[in-house]
Amino acid sequence: MGKADNNAVNDRNIADYVVKNIDVAIEKGWVKVFYQPVIRTLTGQLCGAESLARWVDPVLGFLSPDKFIGPLEDSGQIHKLDSFIVEKVCSDISERLEKNLDTVSASVNFSKLDFENADMLRVVENAVAKYNIPRDYIHVEITESMIVSDAILMKKVIDGFRNAGFEVWMDDFGSGYSSLNHLKDYEFDTIKMDMEFLASFTDKSKAIMTSAITMAKDIGILTLAEGVENEEQVEFLNSIGCGKLQGYYYGKPQPIEDFFDHIAEKGITIEPRKWRQYYQAASFYAKYTEEPLEIIEDDGKDFRTLFMNDAYKRQIVTRNYSLKEMDQLIYKTKSPLLKKYREYANIIEKTKNNESFYYTYDGNIICFQGKEIAELDGKHLIKGSIRNISIDNDFKKQTNVVNKLRELNHLFESVMIINIENDTIFPLIGRSKYDAPAGTEKVLQEHLNKLVESFIADVDRDKFYKFTEMTTLKSRIEASDKGYIENLFRFKGPGDTYIWKEMSIMMVPGSGGKEFLVCGKATADDVESLFSDNT
Repeated sequence: MGKADNNAVNDRNIADYVVKNIDVAIEKGWVKVFYQPVIRTLTGQLCGAESLARWVDPVLGFLSPDKFIGPLEDSGQIHKLDSFIVEKVCSDISERLEKNLDTVSASVNFSKLDFENADMLRVVENAVAKYNIPRDYIHVEITESMIVSDAILMKKVIDGFRNAGFEVWMDDFGSGYSSLNHLKDYEFDTIKMDMEFLASFTDKSKAIMTSAITMAKDIGILTLAEGVENEEQVEFLNSIGCGKLQGYYYGKPQPIEDFFDHIAEKGITIEPRKWRQYYQAASFYAKYTEEPLEIIEDDGKDFRTLFMNDAYKRQIVTRNYSLKEMDQLIYKTKSPLLKKYREYANIIEKTKNNESFYYTYDGNIICFQGKEIAELDGKHLIKGSIRNISIDNDFKKQTNVVNKLRELNHLFESVMIINIENDTIFPLIGRSKYDAPAGTEKVLQEHLNKLVESFIADVDRDKFYKFTEMTTLKSRIEASDKGYIENLFRFKGPGDTYIWKEMSIMMVPGSGGKEFLVCGKATADDVESLFSDNT
């Protein structure tokens, strides 16, 4: 007898053993529930788990699922196993809730034969009632093949669970069946896609996965990719807006105590139940699109980037920054723009409407549009789009914005840009007798020296030199809570008089501390002389 024949005999022996001992295995605890983590892509938090059956036998040792699930289905006993799994999952969740331990929802797998041989909806409802756990802690997983084999039965099953308040997930989406037709005819909350589909990781396979995830979100279905094994897959799935991730990259299936210990060891935080719907709202909006798109979270003090596509990044920078780097560049800076972002966010969160704002960044004119998509406990999710009008082909729109920016003349006598690296100063808006001629670039330090000698009062000269000290300018601005520095100086006026002028200096965002804007205006007591003798 050959090796293959011996294996067949062994398999038959194991199958017979399983069929005869399933009741004993459940009673004596040989059948165990293992959990595999499910991660929220946008936040990196643990947001759920898949429950999986494992058989640790005192005679045969560890049995993989393929050794016992098939025999139980063939013998019409699979419902015993799956009913036990439901009971144990509800028991585990209840125990952790009672002990005030971190808890997440869990999905449970079913076989079509479960629904032919038992009332599984009643099984689930009885377990939920027995252990007094909310229904949103249990998700029901069914496969496409189950629908193919009995469409009428599975339609009844899906509708029954969803009407009872349980989420229903389609497992193995795209595994050789008419998936799109099933999405049309049945109601699912989430579709699960196996990363085996992306094993080749070719442009074609990635394009198909991208289209499937985008399509699912367009019709109101959440997405989960299982079988995630490496960081490259994580980054790709994040970039196309896949809502949840599952696989060995985050952890193998483990008993519940080991499961949560592993999560803690990896430094993964756990999503509280009350935030589930809040972040799911963000997941619906995060998807692949050619239009610039970002999703940010505002807690009233700080901003956090949850999603930003490449189209959005290209409107701001030319380098291929990571999401974390973009977050640091835009929202973790001392730039005065951060104060503007705060003002924009407050307006968006107050009106709940789609709002548009214009500002300048690194010499470009930017139009930002944003709308609040969710709010909870003082935190707000904002979906934003951006357009760099300076590189936009719509010159009519560009001209319109430039004209609006010229209205800054009503606020400042002049706005000048200085470049420390090139030692230059150049007027942008307006001019006074103290500034360089319009359109004329000057040597920075020469211009400042001439300004001091010709116009600054003697008592303010040391203060002015300290204020414009270029070697410390960047650090002083970064240390300022306002994002810019300002001070008052006496400038020479008509005759022997002096006029108080206010000067402020701010860093040009994206310049790396090389460029700064210098703005000058009259003080409140000097309004009448604002434009006097501007020659």
